[in-house]
Amino acid sequence: MAALARNLALRNPALSQRELNYAVQMTIDRHLPADGGGPPSRSMAT
Repeated sequence: MAALARNLALRNPALSQRELNYAVQMTIDRHLPADGGGPPSRSMAT
């Protein structure tokens, strides 16, 4: 994820550290499924 932060920082030099962290987290959240995307846990499987 360091590459994502570096890319965002280079393209948006006016972002503060806090804004950069927020942008990275929002980008990650947007691209990962809310449930983690893995197979169902054993306790949930029938």
